[in-house]
Amino acid sequence: MEESDVRAWFTAAQERDWDTYESLRPRIFTWGFRIAFKILRNEDDAEAVAADVLSDLYMAPASFNPDKNAKAYLGRAVVNRCLD
Repeated sequence: MEESDVRAWFTAAQERDWDTYESLRPRIFTWGFRIAFKILRNEDDAEAVAADVLSDLYMAPASFNPDKNAKAYLGRAVVNRCLD
């Protein structure tokens, strides 16, 4: 997963650009799922975590600071959700 893809996904969420958001979502979801699965070791739980994180970040895109590393931010959000 490239930083530019994650940044474009966050930008699409912030601007409510549904077409761009949806075009990038499968790759972002798969990346988030892989992180979650490494922690949880359960496909259903990892899928739920990835879906929840993407949904939460779409609903509250202002939580992302564009000066930060988008990929690290998303990865941390997935890890934190796994640990909750």
